[in-house]
Amino acid sequence: LYKYAMQLGWQNQAVTAASTGNKYKLLTGSDLRSLPPVQWRLKGIFPYEGLAALFGPSASGKSFLIFDLGVAISEGVDWFGIRTTKSTVIYVALEGESGFRNRVAAWELDNGRSLPSDMFMVMQPFHITKPEDVVELAAVVPQGSVVIVDTLNRAAPTSDENSSKEMGEILESCKRLQKLIGGLVILIHHTGKDTTRGARGHSSFFAALDGAIEVERPATQRSWSVAKAKDGQDGKSVPFELKSHVLGLDADGDEITSCTITPAHGNIFAKPQPKGQSQQSALKVIALHIQSSPSAPSGLATAPANTACMK
Repeated sequence: LYKYAMQLGWQNQAVTAASTGNKYKLLTGSDLRSLPPVQWRLKGIFPYEGLAALFGPSASGKSFLIFDLGVAISEGVDWFGIRTTKSTVIYVALEGESGFRNRVAAWELDNGRSLPSDMFMVMQPFHITKPEDVVELAAVVPQGSVVIVDTLNRAAPTSDENSSKEMGEILESCKRLQKLIGGLVILIHHTGKDTTRGARGHSSFFAALDGAIEVERPATQRSWSVAKAKDGQDGKSVPFELKSHVLGLDADGDEITSCTITPAHGNIFAKPQPKGQSQQSALKVIALHIQSSPSAPSGLATAPANTACMK
């Protein structure tokens, strides 16, 4: 048919997108070079727009960590030495709501100033799978903001995270919220019983993310690492500590406490902690043995002279 058409005088002329109204455009290398550069909220990790997550096991400090990141973004200051873009941040607190007053008080005590004016809290129930909730939340969020949902499980309490269909519905709702606000949505999520397998639930969750941070709490040191960065570098691991603050006394005379985040400067160059459950258990036993042994030798092999050791 092609040869016959050529014999009859047909010429194979390129059809432009403009002449046909086609939505697809073929880009050259020159076209790509002229595109604007990638914009970041947290440089190299979380994009300016999209869907991101911070996940980790229970009691790993992930809520304290994401609160600290949210405050840094609202001020536009570096976070663990990483540049942020100043933005309005809305923290949807669905887990541990009663402790957020103390969390804010601890941050203000540690930093000697009030919480930034661009950091807001939402304490009412919010269901990401209810379209009316998504629309109502988006209506009070300034365009281009960052919305942190803590946690995904509390935002979708009746959904089966392991179901491809139901996880797909959750992700569609999250993306709808992201489109309505024209900004970034960060989900706080848990790992499963086997923490080595990453975020809990169907694999489509991790695949849909534009960026992700994993929080770990092995035997000796909390840390966060870049689990996914579409246009950045993943694998970076950063140790941190929870700094406790006494805020006062309750009606029974007991101390009211909360925590803030602080980098673990002494362990910046420490080797990554093991992820396997057996290895973590073994390391924990070794650490406890060294701490409880008053006669533990120090400076063995290549260890520093003041480092407690065991054979």
